[in-house]
Amino acid sequence: MNQRDIVSAYIPKHLRGTELYTKLQELLLYVVDTSATELTDVKYKFKDNSQLSSDGVKNTILEQGFGYIVDVMNTVENLEFNVMLSFMDVINQLKGTRAGLELVLKLMGFDSIIAEWWEDPSVEKDKWSYELIVIFNSSNVPNIFDTLEKVKEFSDNYVLGKISNVEVRFSAERFATIPAVISGFTHETHFFRINERAY
Repeated sequence: MNQRDIVSAYIPKHLRGTELYTKLQELLLYVVDTSATELTDVKYKFKDNSQLSSDGVKNTILEQGFGYIVDVMNTVENLEFNVMLSFMDVINQLKGTRAGLELVLKLMGFDSIIAEWWEDPSVEKDKWSYELIVIFNSSNVPNIFDTLEKVKEFSDNYVLGKISNVEVRFSAERFATIPAVISGFTHETHFFRINERAY
């Protein structure tokens, strides 16, 4: 059964030939044709997350109050974020923790290293602060500085900390020459260090 037949089924048979219902049928077909992705997202939103479009995934995450995660996702290309929906309950429960921060960054395609203020007693750091090093592949991140800004906003909102210092290190040439088996990266890689203070 094609779309025209499906739409016709919703119009009473004795009215199908009238001018008003012919125009109504054309309008319904237009809506179905132009909104196919959105209609699929509505169908699968609570049934099968793997079928959602990228926009459907982002809208679902936005509905749960994580706009700052979507802001980071908007700066990343060539990655599917459907898996993140399976972890939304855990992301909510771990909000404000190191484990939660690591999980969300991993689900967005970033590797990270987090060091809390008490972990290295030989270095004096502000109490309740942490250092975040984000490692990402530039093939997925076209605008490095925009992504860095969004990761800072995400970190600030998710952990409720205050940024005290930002250090940016580019290591593209060295990491491009390391064998992929060792480094895990096939494209140039950038390291960012963000020092946060959590209250």
